[in-house]
Amino acid sequence: MRTQAGLIEIHEIATKVQSKALQARAETVFEAVAKSLGLGTEELADRLVPELADADLTFGDLRAMFDTSLVPSLHAGDGSIVDKPRDADEVARWKALEKMCKTVARTQLARLEQLLADGHRMPYAHFSEIYLMHSLIRHLARGLVWGAYRNGTLERAFAIAADGPIGIDGRPLELAIDAAYGVVHPVELADADRVAWRH
Repeated sequence: MRTQAGLIEIHEIATKVQSKALQARAETVFEAVAKSLGLGTEELADRLVPELADADLTFGDLRAMFDTSLVPSLHAGDGSIVDKPRDADEVARWKALEKMCKTVARTQLARLEQLLADGHRMPYAHFSEIYLMHSLIRHLARGLVWGAYRNGTLERAFAIAADGPIGIDGRPLELAIDAAYGVVHPVELADADRVAWRH
């Protein structure tokens, strides 16, 4: 079973069901599929989140935008925010987008918390594909402090703005492609930096 829907179902079972036997079986299947694709389980899990095209975010003359919790809102050309699409035929599609965003936010935020707890690091290629460029996940990534690591040591902390990575001073910065990346734990930061990142 390699369809996206099937893999999503297996991943849900592997991470959420109460039955230990069923959970273990789902984990085994998910790991086997990831291995056959040349991916780690975390990489495959990230790739299960659907990408949205420009058309998916357009509702007549309105455009869907997201905050750092992945809550969507509809914006008109003049910058005003509208509660729902003006075209009644688009309302169902808007509600489906809201529901999907809620599901993605819940699962991905839980995964990000686990990555932080585990001290998980990833290569630049995976980090940039998912957390800098993915149409949905990149919005969640903007609410975190990220780090570039070498030999397990934090080399540089940064955040992700709408236009890309920024340093603690708010200036754009380029990321090294040979570093590893992960969510920064507050204890890794100096006291002054910890305060600065909160603002």
